[in-house]
This record gives sequence, C-alpha cells and structure tokens, in this order.
Amino acid sequence: MLHDYNRLKEKFSQVGEVVGIEYPVIKVAGLPDAFYFEKVLFENNQVGIVLGLHQSFITVLVLGEIIPKIGDMISKTGENFSIGVSPDLLGSVIDPLGVVLSNFKGDIEYQEFLPIDTPPSGIKERALIRTPFTTGISFVDILFPLGKGQRELIVGNRKVGKTSFLTSLCLGALNCETVGIYCLIGAQKKDVEDVYDHFQKKGIKNILLISAMAGKSQALSYIAPFCALTWAEYFKNKGISTLVILDDMSTHAKYAREIALLTKQFPGRDSYPTDIFYTHARLLERAGNFTVLQKEVSITCLPIAQTKENDLTDYIVSNLIGITDGHLLFDEEEFAKGRRPAINYNLSVTRVGRQVQKFLGAEIGRKSLSFLTGDYAKAKSLSHFGSELSDFVLASLDKGEKLEEFFNQAEAETVPFLVSGVFCGMILADFFSRDSLIKIGFYKRNLEQSFRENPKTQDMLNKIMESKDLPGFLANLLEYKLELLSVCKGEKN
Repeated sequence: MLHDYNRLKEKFSQVGEVVGIEYPVIKVAGLPDAFYFEKVLFENNQVGIVLGLHQSFITVLVLGEIIPKIGDMISKTGENFSIGVSPDLLGSVIDPLGVVLSNFKGDIEYQEFLPIDTPPSGIKERALIRTPFTTGISFVDILFPLGKGQRELIVGNRKVGKTSFLTSLCLGALNCETVGIYCLIGAQKKDVEDVYDHFQKKGIKNILLISAMAGKSQALSYIAPFCALTWAEYFKNKGISTLVILDDMSTHAKYAREIALLTKQFPGRDSYPTDIFYTHARLLERAGNFTVLQKEVSITCLPIAQTKENDLTDYIVSNLIGITDGHLLFDEEEFAKGRRPAINYNLSVTRVGRQVQKFLGAEIGRKSLSFLTGDYAKAKSLSHFGSELSDFVLASLDKGEKLEEFFNQAEAETVPFLVSGVFCGMILADFFSRDSLIKIGFYKRNLEQSFRENPKTQDMLNKIMESKDLPGFLANLLEYKLELLSVCKGEKN
C-alpha cells in the first residue's frame, strides 16, 4: 500500500532518527514499537525494512539508492513489508519492488498488496505431489522426471548451460495453466536482457522477470527471491499453478552474508549468518502442491546454485541439497563434450518425480538410467584396454552412445513426452543397431515432426504408450516396428 510520510508521522506518535549508517543498513533510534520485517518510510518516501531490534535502536535495510544522512527522520507504517501484484505485469521485467524496467506502458493498477515474508503453508493446505511436470526436455522427462510442486536444485559451475537449460524448459513447461516467475539475483544487465529477449522471440507472454541487477542495492537482491515466491502465492490463491526459477541462490547467500555482517550478526561457517539454512528452507518451503478453490494448484520451484569444481560439499550447495527434492548437476566435462543439457546422470537425483509418472514411463526411465550407469559405464571402462572387445561390450557401447545422442537437445527445442518415450524404447530395443550414430538426431526430428503434423502417428504412439508394463511396451514396439522406422527415416509423412 502506498504511504505518505507526513500522514504516518501524524498517525504514530513515534518518529525515528538515523544515528548510524553502514549502507544499505542503518541504525535508527526512537522507534521502540517497531517489529521485525515492518515497513518504514523516510522523509523522501524511500522505504526500508526493519531487520533487527535492539535495546536502544533498530537496524533498517534501505531499499533504495539514495543513501540516508545522519539525522534523517523515519516513520513507522505499522505493516509488514509488502509489494503490489497484478497480472497485467506478466510479460514485463520488474525490480523486486514492482518498478517496471521494460515492456510495460501506462499506469499500474495493483490488485493486491501482499507481504513478502510469510510462513509456509501448513500440512492441511498441502496435497500429495502426483502430477508430472512435463518440461519438453527428453533428458529430464525420461531420466529425472519432475512433479508439479517439486523443488529441484539446478547446480553446477559457471558457464555450463544452466540458464540456457532453464529458458528452454520454460518453452515446454509454460502454458495457459502455468505462469512463470523468473527471478534473476545479482545478474548483469546483459544477462537480464538476453533472458528477456529469448522469451520475447519465442512469444512467451505468461512469464514475469524479476530482476535485481548487480551494481544496484544489495537490499533488492536480498529480498528478490522472497518477492518471487509472493508473486507465486498470489497466482496460487487465484487457482493458477506457477513455475518459479531462482537464479541463483548462491548469490543470494552472499548478499545475505554482507547484510548480516553489517548488522553485526554473529558469523557462522564461511562467515555466513548462522540462520542461512533456516532462511532458505523457510523460503523454499513456500513451494509445493496445494488444495486451493477445491482443486490442486502447484508452485514448482527450481533454485540454482553455483559450485566450484563441481564441489557438492560447498556449504550453501549442501544446504540447498538438503532442503530440495533432488538436484541436477551440470558438469563441465559433459559440456566440453558437446552434451546439451550437460547434466551428469551419475550424480543427479530426483526424489519425487519418478513416483508421479505412469508406471510405463517410470520403467522406461529406470531401464535407461540403469543401462547408462551399468552396462554402458562398464563397456566404456573396458574400451580403454584395447580393441579386443566382445560383441556384448561393442553392442553396449553402440547402444549407450545412441542413448546419449538421443538425449542431446538443442536450445529452445522441445520434444513431446510420447515421442521421447517411444524413441527411447526403440533404442533400448536395438531398432537402430545397424545405423550410424549421426542418424539418431535425424530420426528423432522426423518422428517429432510427424507426431506434430500427422494424426496417424499420434494415434500410433498413443497405442504404443498405452501398455501397462515394459514387456507389453516392447511387444507394441515390435508390432509397429516397420511403421516406426518408416516415419523415422522420412519415408512416411
């Protein structure tokens, strides 16, 4: 809600005075009734948040670029810090306070003002996660499936394709029933522009970019993920599911550390505040699957964390792994090999997604992952000893290479789950054992194109995937083998 300093000064008998400055944190005397996370207002109508309560003063986080001066006056508002929300801002880039940075013209009419720090919903409001969250990325949908309401950590070193992966995921995951909230924390201006331009070119309108850019106030970067979850809760209360991407939580933890040290909090491990685990856990627990308006509504959250040399024991990374329902590890070695997405399937986990899949989809995923981490891994280790390899080892190498090639997916490309499931089954059933590796991508594109354009292909894939178990699925594949191969080779349209 919009406030005026003079009116608030008359309403409350208490007026605070700035007595110390360590921007963006200041000390204020004269507000004994202030409470934690209360919104306060400066004489110039700049806002702040109460972060600490002490015997003779309070500490306030300044949410603006104007540095206060000693002696400046501050008024209470008597309200938790809140932000304005409105669906009209979808398709725009805003800062955490709701100030439009691009692609919005006219006056904003906020529908509601919601607090940014709310307790996670209780067990009575939650529902079991039981609906698959289809991303259009074959690697994820087959090997590490997600469920609506799941929290899956995206982790890896810098420049290994995490952001590209997430922008591609949005293409396949966002639709009229799901809204995207993409929060960029401490990002460079060019990175924000690149993400925004990507969505503009692809025509995605039902996504909101919340940008707290590097070089601006650390305070905005600190509150950015809180604001992103508040927006998600706003849509949740309207009965609309959301996908929230927090890019990235390692940077958020660094800003939290800076602010904590300025407020003289006792430093913990690596000088992070001792409650950093609680802060991130409370934040990410706001995601989940909920019962709203007599239907299930989800907030699916994908936080990002940065590692150094793929070190998963890093303090913040290990904290987030403990909070979330699994993680996808992006590997520099896989990236250098040209794998896209460059996910290490040996060290990645999904703890919820497999249980929400239909039985057949789960079996195909287990079979594929088991082969890649078992027979294929052993065959690769044996291949280093020389050329005298058994037929079984050579066949395992061939099948594993073709599976990896199948999981390679260009940026901004989405593949329907039916196509992914059937094509993966064709590789497992050795349909392409006599074909060269370079033809796999060609076959996959032909099958996908035919699926999108030809109702007969759609019916065929539906019938194949109607099987209740893996043996029935393989039997259906054999029944339709000639037709499938004709479509893959481009002989049938």
